Amino acid sequence: MKKQISILGAFALCAASALALTVEVKNYGTASSGESVEQYVLKNDNGMSVKAITYGATITEISAPDKFGEFDNVVLNLPDLAAYESNKNYICPIVGRFGNRLANSQFKIGEKTYTVDANEGKNSLHGGKLGFNRKIWKAEAVKGKNFAGVKMTLKSPDGEMGFPGNMNVEVFYKLDNQNRFSIEYRATTDKPTVCNLTWHPYFNLAGAGNGSILTHHFYVNAKQISEVDEGLIPTGKLICVKDTPFDFTAEGRAVGERLTPQHSHPQLKIPMTGGAYDHNFILDKPVDEMGIACKITCQKSGRVLTIKTQEPCLQFYSGQGFDGTVIGANGKAYYKHAGMVVEPQHAPDQPNQPNFFPSTLLTPGEVFTSVSIYEFGTTSGVKPKGSFLF
Repeated sequence: MKKQISILGAFALCAASALALTVEVKNYGTASSGESVEQYVLKNDNGMSVKAITYGATITEISAPDKFGEFDNVVLNLPDLAAYESNKNYICPIVGRFGNRLANSQFKIGEKTYTVDANEGKNSLHGGKLGFNRKIWKAEAVKGKNFAGVKMTLKSPDGEMGFPGNMNVEVFYKLDNQNRFSIEYRATTDKPTVCNLTWHPYFNLAGAGNGSILTHHFYVNAKQISEVDEGLIPTGKLICVKDTPFDFTAEGRAVGERLTPQHSHPQLKIPMTGGAYDHNFILDKPVDEMGIACKITCQKSGRVLTIKTQEPCLQFYSGQGFDGTVIGANGKAYYKHAGMVVEPQHAPDQPNQPNFFPSTLLTPGEVFTSVSIYEFGTTSGVKPKGSFLF
């Protein structure tokens, strides 16, 4: 894996002081294991806030303003800790060691084959049934001149879910006064292993539980996707998105605009896709460099989310797995397409796909780092005041 240079603290620090940037720590409850879980609340000068709990390093709320200045939570969330422990939809945690899928739950490093936990048929998804999303992370508040944040840390022992090496993981959540929420990942190992870390958010810019995301306008900076088989494992072939339902280039389009019979595509007929999107987009930018991954706009609320990342790919899942049985923290049920998942990451099944670059191999002495930035704005064009980090 070509290692990315950590940019924690390397951004330009500009403008005025950030007196109202705060971090608050609260008790969130006791897990079924008997361990205590904390919630960290990040707030900026503009009234925006981000809440994260130590169970799964899960984001439980992002409160952002609409075009009228009204705040609402824009990520799907659950009522309490027990709901997070029992839920199987990966609602806004960190996933790993290997986010996305590994074919046949196996990979090779050198001449040795490793078998990891199979939790999606014969394949492994998001690190297995006890992946990073099921762990209780350690956490501490972090503050800089122009950001409020929390540092989450996790030690994954050698052999956990079948993965080799003792892996140390750090995830930094930071909020600045330009309404930018960033995630920085850092990982090391004492044995050669694989590493593909990402955050699994469900965004609904109309507000959690406020209808479908099919009308959200979506731009993706990608001209190709990875073709997948019946198990959603990449075949190794890339598909050009032009003139297909996967084309969100140029000015973009509504998420659901081409989920219609007249725009049918073999990739949307795979039963596991549910007739919608669950695909890896190859970002059209230099590998390892920060660049735009996608832009999401909700015309009703006027909220706009721009995602920038150092990662080479973006997994897009359109939330077709909800059926009304999952109830959000505000009491609203989540139905089909209640939220959209956009995950900057390395390519799925990369250890078994030698033509996919960059590699996900992490070896002793190397440090994996990556940064993704989630920038919230509105169609009103009014920018938040104050200092900024990026």
